[in-house]
Amino acid sequence: MTNFNNTPCVEVKEDFTVWKGWADICSQINQAISKAEKDNMIVIIETYQGVIDEELVAALQKGIGHDLWINSANAMKREEELLALVYPDVTDDRIFGYLTRLNMTDFMDQSALLEIRGTINQATGTIIIYGTGGSLIPDSYDLLIYADMARWEIQQRMRKNLV
Repeated sequence: MTNFNNTPCVEVKEDFTVWKGWADICSQINQAISKAEKDNMIVIIETYQGVIDEELVAALQKGIGHDLWINSANAMKREEELLALVYPDVTDDRIFGYLTRLNMTDFMDQSALLEIRGTINQATGTIIIYGTGGSLIPDSYDLLIYADMARWEIQQRMRKNLV
């Protein structure tokens, strides 16, 4: 007898609403923005690794009213710097691999971060900051949205070299 559950689920006991499709999702986000009744609003759409940005960005930029769109990737260090940063933690051993001591802030380029913060401070209206680490960019924000996905889907995308 095994303890492995082939059909795991989480029972939600409270009332909740599910929105289906980009139009409904964007409508809910736009409502949340308008309810804030603020002249300047910073909205973070934080993403998890494995999210295919092209699909998400296209749908969200089209569906969410915004005055400025910032991609968090622009605050990250260059690839060469990142490779040097993670090199001590890289291993070929899939079983005994090393979990890094690094934090998300270690991956950010401090000069790019300061420049983006300056842009945010001068902007007016609805500012969307999209991507992994987006919540670390501004000093504060008004709405945080987390775009997650199932681990199994991420594994499938990795096997297909999509991520």
